[in-house]
Amino acid sequence: NVFYYFRGRDIWAYRYNGTVSSSEKVHMAENSAPMVAVTPNPFRKSTNVLIYPRSSSASSQMKVLLYDLKGRLVANLSQEARENLANGATQITIKADRLSTGCYLLRVKSGNFTETRILSFQ
Repeated sequence: NVFYYFRGRDIWAYRYNGTVSSSEKVHMAENSAPMVAVTPNPFRKSTNVLIYPRSSSASSQMKVLLYDLKGRLVANLSQEARENLANGATQITIKADRLSTGCYLLRVKSGNFTETRILSFQ
């Protein structure tokens, strides 16, 4: 089993095979998929989305969209993500004041890759 997590601005992999565990820094290829972390999730007032696009060309075309479970677009966070891009990563804060209680889909598109995370607002 492998679990990926962020430690500072680095991506780490935690491996557990039933008896032994290990952690190691992950070196991502330039053209690999973006990594997305959402903390805290579930959330009450706000949540932070940390995105590591894997290339500068992909980051300039990056789209960050928030949908409700009916597929309706709730927020387009793409411009905010591109404006906050620094040191190869971007952080967006999603505030719950515009959201109803429930689950949402956060979709990050970068180049040919799409990653979707489920956000839970309580």
